[in-house]
Amino acid sequence: MNFIKKYLLYIFLPFISIVINSCTIGERSDIKNHDVTGKLHKIHRNLYVRKDTKISMVEHNSHDFLDTTFIIPEDSDTILFKTEDVSLHTLAKELNSKDAKFLRLSVKSATRSYFYRTKTIAKLPQDSYISVAYLCNHSGIVIKRFGAIKVHQFKVISKEQISYDMDQPMIFINRPTPTEKGSVYLDFILINQLITDAGNMIRITIDGKQFYTDKWVPLEILGLKTGRHKISVQIVNKDDEPLDNIFSRDTREFDLN
Repeated sequence: MNFIKKYLLYIFLPFISIVINSCTIGERSDIKNHDVTGKLHKIHRNLYVRKDTKISMVEHNSHDFLDTTFIIPEDSDTILFKTEDVSLHTLAKELNSKDAKFLRLSVKSATRSYFYRTKTIAKLPQDSYISVAYLCNHSGIVIKRFGAIKVHQFKVISKEQISYDMDQPMIFINRPTPTEKGSVYLDFILINQLITDAGNMIRITIDGKQFYTDKWVPLEILGLKTGRHKISVQIVNKDDEPLDNIFSRDTREFDLN
């Protein structure tokens, strides 16, 4: 039954994407109820900010690389690596896109997080993991097309590890990419989660400043100073409450020179 549901979603997702991306996102009537300390302000199209800040964001124009509204993991058996040597090539095989310039791979367990840019062998401790292998264009933006993103569950050393629910909503941050003009591209991968202006949203926290978006598109962050910065993304419901699973949030730190 799950396979049939996923198959039907694969068929209809492109049509859902066309409908959503053709809509004009206006002011939400309920979004102001999120904040108990002040109102949220719409700053750009589908972007909202919790309070006044010198940091701002705009939607990055890369719709040529958006053919779907979220990714559904393919039905496959859990991969077992019998030693700590994990083949990243195995986790990234069959990725394809004519626009691809870079390969990236994010690996997470309940307590660990790793990021790779090659298909070599990685040494990982005994545990259960979720991996997301994906392709990026020349600007480092995730190519949001079927075939350009692969999601796997795998275990290291022993198969007697916890198994994750592969139907749960998940989000993974792509590596923040500084631009020549001093801004930073922020992008992420959505799995099993459709976000809209009437339902769940993505809460983005940059150095303690909170923003919200209801669309899966890359963002350009403006106004960051040089130095180390921390970005987190989290799927929240319409009442600004986080979803109750460990993969519905992700955090990454980076340096801006």
